[in-house]
Amino acid sequence: MHMRSRLALISLTMVVLPGFSGGCGVMSLQKEVDWYKQQLSSSESDRHRLELELAQSEGSQKGWSDRTSDLRGELDRAEQELLALRAQQESRDLEPVDIQPVSGTFPGDPEDFAGIEGVQATRGENDEIRLTLDQQILFAAGSVSIRKSGAETLGRIADVIGRSYPGRELRVEGHTDNAPPEKVKALYPTNWELSTARACVVLRALIDTGKVDARRAAAIGYADQHPVAENTTDAGRHQNRRVEVIVRGR
Repeated sequence: MHMRSRLALISLTMVVLPGFSGGCGVMSLQKEVDWYKQQLSSSESDRHRLELELAQSEGSQKGWSDRTSDLRGELDRAEQELLALRAQQESRDLEPVDIQPVSGTFPGDPEDFAGIEGVQATRGENDEIRLTLDQQILFAAGSVSIRKSGAETLGRIADVIGRSYPGRELRVEGHTDNAPPEKVKALYPTNWELSTARACVVLRALIDTGKVDARRAAAIGYADQHPVAENTTDAGRHQNRRVEVIVRGR
């Protein structure tokens, strides 16, 4: 508004004072008028440009606002679905589980292991099954390396356990007679070390078949502390040198 008032004043001066100004005065005023016109045109262009930018900015802002609203809606829906899924999962966790007996006889039958060479199966306390393995089939005298015949026997035992007693706890016990382990004394100073080593080797062989759950298995050595016969005769010492596999009851 100020600029237009200035232009009007200049134009009036040009009309009212033509005789007093002379030629130079008219030209000077004309230049000033032209300059103001140029400034006015430039200002109008700037105003028009700013109006366009403002309109574009407002349109872009509306687009971002709409997108933000859409994303918030999608987030709310996802949270509701998550809450519903969690509620369903909690409901399932609270449902009673119908546990079916494992395949094969239950709680356990020593006859499942009948016919396996070198194995004597008996029923123990709490429905456990105790397998007594002839040590001569498993190991040579003073050795902890399983013989081929012993590996075959352990493979058949593992087949029965995996088929008829999956998930049962398993314990392998090593036993010796009361004679010190002279042949392997450098590695196994006493029968404690020897009996424990043999129990661990047998357990590892059973686990390696893939039929025995390592998470539910253990090995222990009892040396000569749990004899089943007198150590005064060869026959008695032979019975005491043994490995026992106990399949725990449920």
